[in-house]
Amino acid sequence: MSFSAFCRIKHFILCRWPGLIVFLSFIDYQRVHRRRVSSLVVYCFAVCLFCLIVTVFFADFVVAAESTPAVDSATTVLEEIAVIGRVVPADEVDTTRQPGFISVIARDEILTRVGTVADVLANQSSIQVRDTGGMGAFSTLYLRGSSAQQVNVYLDGVLLNNVVSGTVDLGRISLNQIEAIEIYRGAPPVQFAHSAIGGAVNIRSKPINKENSAELSLGIGSFDTLKVNLSGAYLLTPRLGVQAAIGYQGSDNDFEFDNDNQTPLNPYDDTVENRNNNQVAMFNGLMSGHYHVSESQTIQLRIQRHQKEQHIPDLFNSIDTRSALDSDLTQVQLYLNDNAWFQGAYALGVFYGRVTEHFHDRQGRIGLGRQDERSLTNTLGAALTGQQLWREHWLTASVELKWDDYKNRQIIGDRSDQTFDRYSATLAVQDDYAFVDESVIWQAGARVHGIRDSGERPDEDALVEVNVSDWYFSWHSGLRWDFSPSLTLKGNLSKGVRIPRLSEKFGDRGWFIGNAELKEEEAINLDLEVSLVLNPVVLNMAFFQRWLDEAIVASYDSRGVGRFENISQAEIQGVEFDASYAPLEWLTLVGRSTFQHTENTSGILDQQGNQLAGHYEQAHYLSGSVHYADWVFRSELEFQVGGYYDSAAAVAIPDKTQANLSLQWQPGYLSGSVFSVQVRNITDESFEAFNGYPSPGRHYLFTYNQSL
Repeated sequence: MSFSAFCRIKHFILCRWPGLIVFLSFIDYQRVHRRRVSSLVVYCFAVCLFCLIVTVFFADFVVAAESTPAVDSATTVLEEIAVIGRVVPADEVDTTRQPGFISVIARDEILTRVGTVADVLANQSSIQVRDTGGMGAFSTLYLRGSSAQQVNVYLDGVLLNNVVSGTVDLGRISLNQIEAIEIYRGAPPVQFAHSAIGGAVNIRSKPINKENSAELSLGIGSFDTLKVNLSGAYLLTPRLGVQAAIGYQGSDNDFEFDNDNQTPLNPYDDTVENRNNNQVAMFNGLMSGHYHVSESQTIQLRIQRHQKEQHIPDLFNSIDTRSALDSDLTQVQLYLNDNAWFQGAYALGVFYGRVTEHFHDRQGRIGLGRQDERSLTNTLGAALTGQQLWREHWLTASVELKWDDYKNRQIIGDRSDQTFDRYSATLAVQDDYAFVDESVIWQAGARVHGIRDSGERPDEDALVEVNVSDWYFSWHSGLRWDFSPSLTLKGNLSKGVRIPRLSEKFGDRGWFIGNAELKEEEAINLDLEVSLVLNPVVLNMAFFQRWLDEAIVASYDSRGVGRFENISQAEIQGVEFDASYAPLEWLTLVGRSTFQHTENTSGILDQQGNQLAGHYEQAHYLSGSVHYADWVFRSELEFQVGGYYDSAAAVAIPDKTQANLSLQWQPGYLSGSVFSVQVRNITDESFEAFNGYPSPGRHYLFTYNQSL
């Protein structure tokens, strides 16, 4: 890299970057008038860090420039080389060229699991999955100290976060039809139109391959666990292909655990019992087809369904409890992709989602009083994403129009039914500017999100009609520098928002009073990353910092009725380490570590200075894989340290230590066959991600996969 190239980088960093940050800060401050003065310090601090990263290598560039020999002016004609690769559609992300910290879990790793998306995500750095215990249990995702509502979860690019509660049950999505899982730490690119405070996860289902194929997957395990999945793809013509899949997963989840009968200080009433009323059954299906209109244009139709019947035990593990939550997710997508639109591509699509839930607790064992309610959420939307190459700029824009409708019906009791509607429009734009022979990529993007909400808010003994409209603004910017083939530096600064959910604005059937004046949660995110590839060592290190403001929390009156308010602030910082080491062809070592500190900086007296509830302080994952002939042996160690269940920091989360073993056999004389056995939690440790909801002890899983 020449000295003049370095000067171009320095000019860009010192001139363009601060100007952009100051401009974004100014217009954002003018809109809200409430950002603390310390935010300006945050922006300036981040700019200084970026400049420092560049100037550290100043001397190396000068030496390189002075020592570079002169290039002969004669022109050399090389042979023509054809480069063949997959064109990334406009609505997908080229994860290899992003400034953000992105991880992709490939299908090879997914195939070795029996369970759900939550089971695969749990071992990734900075990710914390909390579940109620057992295969297919209700599972929520925390990322870099965020709450479950602050992480956007997508299924093939369509947002899954419930418009009412904001959460996603990852235990509802089985692994049978999953091709890959993408993890975006920090602000995601604008192909995902919605702003996110805590990052995003995109679950991609299996595409239709260019060849006919079929796959059978069987699994059995402890606690009467059973998995059956059958899928196939067929090319009817060179242009038309179809795919179908169907699957089932279920388990009694009746594992043994130590029941303290909710008296942790009295060991004399402790008993060893089997978990009662914890069984789960999941059905899933997928139908899709594509038609190649031309070499560049493709029409895709995808229909998928995830059904789950989840029984819920009570805190005392009563044998006669019959509480359950049944849910059904259906999603339909129709898209047109054109990968040769001028010098870019576009994707135009419509989508429909339908989620039904039935929660019944007629005995009053789980929630507040006896409940039996049904809810229906309909989502209808259209999205357009376009990309264009203009000089050194790769311009991307996304527009999404969406309507969400929620209906809740009470079958017992005197509480009134509720209906909510949300109309939303989102515009997201992004520029990826490549320079210095494309070794440096600067990315800047912004999102404008407008909504109109209508619904019925509980008020004393009646429901009051409320209509609210508002708009929200967020932005992100990042720099990626491929300093050499083995060293990559990244830095990102962004402002994310979380729009209040409908239950926060309009209340929840008398348990919560709505607050139509709620503002959005806001956060400034900063992260820096270094990636080093020195075969056989691959090392990724990242630092992240978040300043959270206007956080929405519930405050309760003397009657125990809650009301959501913007009264909380927090700071989160941490470091991540991802490393792999393959010293021999038959040996691979992987290590992941996360150290994070969360602090409630609000003025709430019993919470100020405490850690945020539910978040660990440290998490570590170690694995070793040995390959010999047709066999693969893997051992895993999982550690989790620190944290509290509650905001008052009164009940500590116990440390977690878990060891797992697996053995995989892929016989060469049986083409496409893979046999595997897993032993999880071999030391039979007990751990509760949610207080009072234990996880299984030692258990076994046997799987068989056959591909044709």
